[in-house]
Amino acid sequence: MGARAGRKPLALLAAIAASVAAAVVGVVLARGDGARHGGPLACDGCDEILEGLPLDLGRSGTEGSGVILNRGEDDAVLDAVTYERLTPGLRILDPLALRIGDYAGPGLAAGLVRSYPPRRTRRSARPLRGFVVHPYRNHDDAVELLNGFRPIRRGVFGYRALFIHYHAGGKRYVARYPMALVVCTPEANYRRCPPES
Repeated sequence: MGARAGRKPLALLAAIAASVAAAVVGVVLARGDGARHGGPLACDGCDEILEGLPLDLGRSGTEGSGVILNRGEDDAVLDAVTYERLTPGLRILDPLALRIGDYAGPGLAAGLVRSYPPRRTRRSARPLRGFVVHPYRNHDDAVELLNGFRPIRRGVFGYRALFIHYHAGGKRYVARYPMALVVCTPEANYRRCPPES
């Protein structure tokens, strides 16, 4: 009986290990995109940014603090942006990209504003998918991301970070930018956004 009792924990551990290994393989295969982490658009040394905005239902906003620099030698082509821990209740609008050298205004084009797209960018912002980020040689080559959003119900919504999907030099990459957004709806209910815990 002692030998059988000793086998049960080992069999259980083996079953758990096999399940974990299968889950890891399943995640890797499900991802299946072969994308590398970081790459020439990596956000190396980026500070974490948290922005909050009270916003009424039916209004749109733009978060534009993400600025991309291509530290590689090849052009990088943007494919998509996805959001870490995006909460239900916040609709993401088609993201735009803007080369800083094509923008005539002062400072960043957007930052955090209550419109989408920001009025000052309507002539120079382009759809993100297929946008080319040239190797960085000076400030004009930097690219600002304009992430549009709209709350679809009352509450507090947002995301924790951005994942920028792109390809360069025949390889695909995903770069994480730790730029979090909190949207509080409706404006009248929130003196602070994000609200105090």
